[in-house]
Amino acid sequence: MRRSLTIAIMATTGAAVLAVGGYALSQQLGDGPTSVPSCSWPLSVHGQPTAVQTGLLKCYLRALATHDTSGLAAVADQPAHLTGSDFALAGAAKSGVAAARFTQNQVASGTVDVAITFADGKTTSLEMVLANPASWQSWRLVIGSAADSQAPPAASP
Repeated sequence: MRRSLTIAIMATTGAAVLAVGGYALSQQLGDGPTSVPSCSWPLSVHGQPTAVQTGLLKCYLRALATHDTSGLAAVADQPAHLTGSDFALAGAAKSGVAAARFTQNQVASGTVDVAITFADGKTTSLEMVLANPASWQSWRLVIGSAADSQAPPAASP
């Protein structure tokens, strides 16, 4: 009886230590997301993306095709301000299976350039960035106001 009580106390103490340690680690890694949404959507993949990167792009295409603002926001880097212009290619996304070429950015290891060709022939390019440097599972797309803020300023006359 005494031995089982000792084991139970040790197990409870160990679980408490693990819980506190896990919480502390999550607070240290709290610089951004640590996971990526993953969706089912037809896509022809070129290049060498990870399954996480491919899943993220499929979520983007699905949200785009269905005019799902919350779905688009879920794949965006930063809280993005989305407008109607972010859905300009919704018809193209619905037109059939898109092809995406993933190319690792040669300057920034946490950036992947994605070139998309839709079934109707329209094209677009996006940047996929590592939203949380502590997690290789935290990829997001630069869209919405996040994309606008990285654009160069307009030339003045």
